[in-house]
Amino acid sequence: MLVKTIAKKYAKALYEISKEQNRVEETKTSLFEFASAMGKKEYEAFGNPKVTLKNKISEIEKAFAGKFSKELINFLSLLIEKKRFAFLPEIGIEFKNIYDENHGFKAAKIQSAFSLSEEQKAKITSALEKRYKSRFLVEYSVEAALLGGMIINIGTEMYDGSLKNRLAELGTLLLK
Repeated sequence: MLVKTIAKKYAKALYEISKEQNRVEETKTSLFEFASAMGKKEYEAFGNPKVTLKNKISEIEKAFAGKFSKELINFLSLLIEKKRFAFLPEIGIEFKNIYDENHGFKAAKIQSAFSLSEEQKAKITSALEKRYKSRFLVEYSVEAALLGGMIINIGTEMYDGSLKNRLAELGTLLLK
């Protein structure tokens, strides 16, 4: 939970700076390009205490000057200085969440007991958009352990309409 809290703070700061500079789209694209280009070895290298802070920052500046905005390079350098560089993937996720929220999107994660057709997914998305009066970005996954039905997570809300949950509730009632 601490990582998410820290990531949110840095993501919000980066979003605000990008917004002031009118570069939110550019920052979003660059941040994801950078994060996807980084592999486990690169993250380990930037976390290596044997490599000096000055060398780490110098490498970032050399490798990405001209490719990414000065603000993003400064942000990456700040993460290195504050020993938060390993949080970059989480910061990217939080940046995307802030971006989506500011552009009228809500995120939903839906687990179903079986694979849903595109038509079913479209109906579910449409129902969510009608209910919440918002556009949705929906991530679907299959979880066979649910036995039937689905679980919908929207922010901090969770709707559990799974057969597994209903059977558990029935079991609780029968034991009373």
